[in-house]
Amino acid sequence: MQELIKLKPLLSEAKKIAITHHYNSDYDALGSTLGLKHYLEKLGHTCTVISPNSNAAYMNWMPGIESVLEYEQQKEETQKVLDEADILFCLDYNIFHRTKHLAPLLEAFAKTKVLIDHHLEPDLASFDFGTSTPSKSSTAEMVFDFIQDMEHDAHLDKHIASCLYIGTVADTGGFRYPSTTADTMRMAARLMETGINTSHIQERAFDTKTEANLRLLGYVLNENMQIFHNEHSALIYISKEVYKKYNIKPGGTEGLVNVPLGIGNIIFSTFMVEYENEVKISLRSQGSLDVSKISKENFNGGGHKNAAGGRTEVSLQETLDIHKSILINYKKQIETCYNELQSAL
Repeated sequence: MQELIKLKPLLSEAKKIAITHHYNSDYDALGSTLGLKHYLEKLGHTCTVISPNSNAAYMNWMPGIESVLEYEQQKEETQKVLDEADILFCLDYNIFHRTKHLAPLLEAFAKTKVLIDHHLEPDLASFDFGTSTPSKSSTAEMVFDFIQDMEHDAHLDKHIASCLYIGTVADTGGFRYPSTTADTMRMAARLMETGINTSHIQERAFDTKTEANLRLLGYVLNENMQIFHNEHSALIYISKEVYKKYNIKPGGTEGLVNVPLGIGNIIFSTFMVEYENEVKISLRSQGSLDVSKISKENFNGGGHKNAAGGRTEVSLQETLDIHKSILINYKKQIETCYNELQSAL
């Protein structure tokens, strides 16, 4: 895989470009892809963002989201875009199976493939150009870096800035996570200089809830949250029956995994959702506890040190049993991490 900057000659003439992100998009996935789309269009390229599935309604305010193709609902249109594209950008994922049903089409793409991502263990052999930097706060920050490396800072505008800003804010927990660096804050300052209203952006992004969201939150915290004080851990789970009862839409459980980390002695949080044929798992941690390793070893997943995801193809009860074994097998590591955090206060 060649360095991303070496893509510059290919972008010197107008191209047809497809831009993709992982299944079940979040603000970094959509923020980075839409931000890149707006930037490349200013260079004269024709760009289409392709989402593997439907995007959550709460993200509908984002500039350019109305033009996004959703593969599961628009398969023929997606195939046409990929057939005609000269370049395929793959953002916020580093291996094709993270796009689920879209993966075979992306793997079959025979022209230039470009990776921009910050997850561990990238499949570098599948890409022609790109960068994979786990130390970066977000893929949105990496798109900003790409624009700067291309010496196109003057192209930054409110649309690009809004997308990259919310992607970074979301993936840094509002600039709270350890991945936030001085470079991250300098980027935020530069994006603010375009004139974006950061207060309004964050209100639209995080302060808009539906009645169903709030009722679901109340239910799961009261009925389906388990706290393991001796293991400094918490678990929230949603059965497929509850999922249907509350008519949960894509993105409707976003952020639930982080809620237990607000409890003083909890540093490891697990969130599970049961679907018809699988259970999806989200893991969050504080300090040195590596949930990417835990996810890889137990849930066929991966991600970042403090934020990871995975899945099982067994029942919810069997998945809950796996969680019990994790608390036993990793108890010493969790305790060590907790003590480190306490001593750092």
